[in-house]
Amino acid sequence: MSGSVWRPWGAARGAWGATAIVHEFPGPATRFRRAVPIERHRDVLALIDDVFTALRTFVRPLVVEVTQVVMDSALGLPRPSVALDAASVTIMYEIPSEQVVVNLTGLTTVPAEDRPMAACIAPRHDAPPGNLIAAASGWLMASAARLPSFEGDLLPLEARTGRVNVPVRHDSSGVWVAGPLRETPTQPPIGAYWSYEGGVLDLDIVAEWSPWSDDPPGAYLVQQATLALVHSGWTLDLDR
Repeated sequence: MSGSVWRPWGAARGAWGATAIVHEFPGPATRFRRAVPIERHRDVLALIDDVFTALRTFVRPLVVEVTQVVMDSALGLPRPSVALDAASVTIMYEIPSEQVVVNLTGLTTVPAEDRPMAACIAPRHDAPPGNLIAAASGWLMASAARLPSFEGDLLPLEARTGRVNVPVRHDSSGVWVAGPLRETPTQPPIGAYWSYEGGVLDLDIVAEWSPWSDDPPGAYLVQQATLALVHSGWTLDLDR
């Protein structure tokens, strides 16, 4: 988002009405599933990279956390009895603007530097015999999301602690807003959560803020994202 400008003053107008809201956690989710055999477990991070690439016109990762665990190399199931030091790593794609609040306490943080996710996390080979170390889960800690049909410089947002005016970012591709905020410490505007075990990769794309769930332009962006992921090999999971 080079060449873009954060604008801290002014009025806002969006198709969803005067004020956006933060949904009760978690927000409305679109859920996907994909088979990834345990011998291909390194593909998990590449597949999540592909997800972010497919959704880039709609949502962009700022900070991602990835957690690795010891898994049975035959069954692909976690071994919770086997502890793993420094299991979680955060990948910084872009330094968030000052209003974005991300708690990185106790986490190892590495810059993405235009590298794929798998290149940011060194392979580990310290699992006991008969086991392996795999990226078992991850989530989008901070994101920027494109606001559809928006005019102005501030997004009025109703959070649990009250209303906050969120600066928006203008660039050649549209108007963007980023989070989480101090008032919504665990909820960026668009969330993504994934987990992997037993040879199955589950993914949730979550509209944490209402512009992408309650109004037609934003919901249409989510529908476009859904089609892109289905066309790339993901299956919609309607049972979870």
